[in-house]
Amino acid sequence: DGGRASPVAPTTSLLPTVHHHRTTLPAATMSVLRDIQVSLGLQQPGASQLDRARDDTGGRGTSAVDRIKQRLGLQEKSEFQELQESMCPKLTYEQRMWGFGFCFLAGVALTLTSMFSFTKMVMGHPRDFAIKYTFGNILAICSTGFLIGPMRQIKNMSAESRWIAALIYAGAMVLTLVAAFAIKSAGITVLCIMCQFCAGVWYVLSYIPFGRRMLKKCCDDALSDG
Repeated sequence: DGGRASPVAPTTSLLPTVHHHRTTLPAATMSVLRDIQVSLGLQQPGASQLDRARDDTGGRGTSAVDRIKQRLGLQEKSEFQELQESMCPKLTYEQRMWGFGFCFLAGVALTLTSMFSFTKMVMGHPRDFAIKYTFGNILAICSTGFLIGPMRQIKNMSAESRWIAALIYAGAMVLTLVAAFAIKSAGITVLCIMCQFCAGVWYVLSYIPFGRRMLKKCCDDALSDG
């Protein structure tokens, strides 16, 4: 009216719309980052981390949080841990490899040299074969303790799938030495050696995927063909 221009209302559709996106990381990544911060002492552990640490230890021994505090010098070690470290001190990687190599090669050498006494065992004198073969197996088993530690070695041997074979294997080795040194009976010594061999094979196959199943299948095929 009166030649006066009417104001133009701004249209929001013509203006650029700016969206503020908040970058979020996956929950698994955030959990890993929180665990790293806790391990470095940059953050206090939350309730979920404490529960997870208790679940990992099954309510026994020292939790993961306590081990972190011990490494940072914030908590003293228990008497059991001090005893464990005094009996099984921490070794460097080079020392572990040297210990593993020496024990394993010595065990293999004793086992191979026992074959030279195989004829004597057949003739009714199994003592030399029993001693070399048994100590060779003992050294071969102890060699893996340098790689994974004796406590983990015992834990692996006491697993549900192999504790029976491990128990028979260890018992057969002890009985073999008793029969060779104390009883001095050729028949009992040979029987213990056979038990030791069978239990050792069954124990080793427990670490090989489908190893026992393949052995059973081979035995079944051999019996069916016979």
